[in-house]
Amino acid sequence: MEVLRISADFDNFRKRTERERVLLVANAQGEVVENLLPVLDNFGRAKAAIKVETEKEGKINDSYQSIYKQFVEILGSLDVVPVETIGQPFDPLLHEVIIRGESTEFEEGVVIQEFFKGFRIGERLLRPSMVKLSAGTGPEKGEPVSPSEPEAQVPGADSVEEPADAEQLEPSPAQDV
Repeated sequence: MEVLRISADFDNFRKRTERERVLLVANAQGEVVENLLPVLDNFGRAKAAIKVETEKEGKINDSYQSIYKQFVEILGSLDVVPVETIGQPFDPLLHEVIIRGESTEFEEGVVIQEFFKGFRIGERLLRPSMVKLSAGTGPEKGEPVSPSEPEAQVPGADSVEEPADAEQLEPSPAQDV
């Protein structure tokens, strides 16, 4: 009986240390990728700013694009994926609201613009997306809103003028991961 107990204890120890090792590797990998995200942001800004005018600039741009593509492929191989934003319902665990605005295309509580892309590695959030959130529909162009007509009130307009909710100003708990 004593041998069976010792064998079971050793098996539990082996399984626990393997779980701890996997968790340690995942955390280290997440920290490295998290530190590389500003580099990815800068690549994106540079990509948008490049204006090719000569053949030599075209060659430099092609080289740059291949480096950027390789960087994105490496992040993809590490299971790093962008957080879905535009057109998605607001999720405080994935999105950080910077501003609210009227939208004729999206209903209230839906993300309408992305300022900074958020990323996940597996199930872990590396960085939330910084977004603009729809406050509902605004007045149609050419239709003035009259304060004397109560039915002409714009749905959600009162929430645009109010200060943002305290929940939206505080960093989400997922940021500390």
